[in-house]
Amino acid sequence: LGDSGVQLLCEGLKHPDCKLQKLVLGSCSLTAACCGDLSTILSTSQSLTVLELADNKLGDSGVQLLCEGLKHPDCKLQKLVLVLSYKALNGLGLAYLRDCVWHWARLSQLQSARAPELGYCDLTVACCGDLSSVLSTSQTLTELGVRWNNLGDSGVQLLCEGLKHPNCKLQILQLSGCHFTAACCGDLASALSTSQTLTELILGEKTMDNSGVKQLCEGLKHPNCKLQKVG
Repeated sequence: LGDSGVQLLCEGLKHPDCKLQKLVLGSCSLTAACCGDLSTILSTSQSLTVLELADNKLGDSGVQLLCEGLKHPDCKLQKLVLVLSYKALNGLGLAYLRDCVWHWARLSQLQSARAPELGYCDLTVACCGDLSSVLSTSQTLTELGVRWNNLGDSGVQLLCEGLKHPNCKLQILQLSGCHFTAACCGDLASALSTSQTLTELILGEKTMDNSGVKQLCEGLKHPNCKLQKVG
């Protein structure tokens, strides 16, 4: 479609009689040039709840424009997919997305990079404090995937602080390939015994030793643990 094609689609989406709920624009050769139009749709559509923009080079400037629409009080979107296969989104773009989480309480899923959610996004411990704050404040975020990012033990420990917050609503946490060890398993165990909502924990690639597994088991055995699936 390209940018011009999407801009034409947006004319139809802005019509008051439009009832479209899901718009899928994956691999459509889009750039930041059409993001202003999409942002307008986000702030005006009364029906659009899902927007998928997988495999497009939107870049930071495009994400910034989208976030303006996401922060609008009339935005009805519940799911945003930004699967960027060329690492076009750097720390600045992630900062824009993080800012949207604070302003846009209805955001239930943020997905970015080459795999769903925030996987393959070159994230490190530097952003985990912000993610932890989101976990402790968002009333709608139920799933967080940060797979294949170099969070390390300190990053996972920060996430656990958010998980343990009584306001956290997270149900699914995916930590596959996050380069953590047994050093953070005590924090994970504490989160398991504290969280009232976490039902699924995906650890994937095993980088912990027996001591880490034993610590996790202590959390799993706790009577308050709500976990139903660990993998």
